[in-house]
Amino acid sequence: MLPYLPTWLDELTTAKMTEVRNKLRAERDLTATTCNKYLSILSGIWRYAYEREKVEAVPFIPTLKGRANRVPRRFQALTPEQAARLLAELPEHLAAMARFALATGLRDANVRGLRWENVDLGRRLVHVLAHEAKAGDDIVVPLSDDAV
Repeated sequence: MLPYLPTWLDELTTAKMTEVRNKLRAERDLTATTCNKYLSILSGIWRYAYEREKVEAVPFIPTLKGRANRVPRRFQALTPEQAARLLAELPEHLAAMARFALATGLRDANVRGLRWENVDLGRRLVHVLAHEAKAGDDIVVPLSDDAV
């Protein structure tokens, strides 16, 4: 799988792990986060070997900064024409959900999990509870005429 990885734990050093990290990143075009996940598996193997006295020490394993190395992505919204084409292709039961999602900006899981008790048509608001939101915070979304 990784031909440049040494087969023996005692051959692994901080310098070798830096080399492995750089090759993983370059050859497999991995994000920093994914690359760090590979390294954490190797780190776990190393710690396991150390705890069983198979190696004398666990060298420092150099990880990458997750978001700092990431190229910022530009936010891209659907144009009205793209939204219309999308809605025209969907079956009606999915088109209604997609129209609501486009009108509110809510995620798929929040739209599918929405309950009437969390909709206030009088005040034209939707309340997504913290335990249902990806970020873990309450979300209050105003409802446009389209959403209503």
